[in-house]
Amino acid sequence: MALRYVIPAFVLAAVLGGIGYTAYAENAPAPAATPVAAQVAPAPAASPKVAEVGGEAITKADVEQLYNAIKQRAGAGAPPVDQIFWMLADQIIASRLIIKEAAAQNLENSEEVQSSLKMAREQILQEAYVRKLFEGIDSDAALQPRYQQLADSFKTQQEVHARHILVENEEEAKALIAKLAAGGDFAQLAKESSKDPGSKDNGGDLGFFAQDAMVPEFAAAAFALEPGKVSQTPVHTQFGWHVIKVEERRPRQAPSFEEAKPELVSQAQQEKLEQTIESLRLKANVQRFNAAGVPPMPVEAPAPAAGAAPAAEAPAATPAPAAAQ
Repeated sequence: MALRYVIPAFVLAAVLGGIGYTAYAENAPAPAATPVAAQVAPAPAASPKVAEVGGEAITKADVEQLYNAIKQRAGAGAPPVDQIFWMLADQIIASRLIIKEAAAQNLENSEEVQSSLKMAREQILQEAYVRKLFEGIDSDAALQPRYQQLADSFKTQQEVHARHILVENEEEAKALIAKLAAGGDFAQLAKESSKDPGSKDNGGDLGFFAQDAMVPEFAAAAFALEPGKVSQTPVHTQFGWHVIKVEERRPRQAPSFEEAKPELVSQAQQEKLEQTIESLRLKANVQRFNAAGVPPMPVEAPAPAAGAAPAAEAPAATPAPAAAQ
C-alpha cells in the first residue's frame, strides 16, 4: 500500500527553491535535522539503511518515497533527488523523533488524535475507491467515442473572425461608422480610438470566436454580418459601444484529441462518479434530517390550516451528496 505523507510548506518551499544538498553516498555526513510533522513508515528491509532512530531503520527507499510524494506536488519544479537526498532524510529522522515522543506521551489515544485518524482513514478509503473506480477511464480507446461526439458537435457550429472598436458613447461610435463609410481604415481607427486594451494595438482584431464566447449583444451583431461588412449601427454592451467588422466566417474548429483530452477525462470521471454514487444511494437507506435532528417530512405533507403560520420546512428525503471528508 502506498504511504501517505504530510509535506510541510517549508519543506516544499525548500525543494522548489533549489536548496543544494550533497548527493547520497555511503557514510556521507547529513545536515542537522529539522522537525517536520511527516509520518513515514519503514520501507522493505532490502533497501539500504541510511539512518537509524532508536533502533528503527530509515532506508533509501523511505527517502525516495518521500521525494516521490513531494514531486507529485511540485511537478517539474522539483530538483533531482540526489540534490536534496539528505534534506529529505533529515525530515524523516525528525519525523521519527517526534512520533516516538508523541507515543511516549500517549497522545495517540487523545480525542483529538483519534478524531483526526478517523478522518484520515475515511479520506484514504475514499481516495483508494475513486482511484480504482477510474482505472482505464483515461485511456485513448475509452475516450475516442467521447471525442468523436465532441468533434461532430463542432461541425454544426460556426465561428467568425472579427474586429471591433470600443468607445464610451453612441455618438463616438456613429462618428467612426461615418469615417469607415467614407473609406477610413478599420485597423487604423481601432488603434487610434478603441478603449479595448486587449485588441486595439492589433487593429481591433479578436481572432476567430464562437457565438457563445461573446456577450449576447455583441455575438448577435457579429454573427449577423457577412464577411467584409461593418455594423451600420453601434452595438451596446456592458462594456460600452462597439463598431464591428467581420473578416471571415468558417465552421467551428474542433480541438485536437490531445487538446481536448484533459477535459474529456474530467467529464468521464465526473459522470462515472455521479453514476456510481447514485447506484450506491439506491442500494442504501439514506435519509436527511434538518439541523435540529428532526426527521424529514412526508412527501405528501398536509397543507396548513387557513390563517395558520406555516411550519418550518424540513429538507426532502433525498440522498445527501457525497462530501469529501
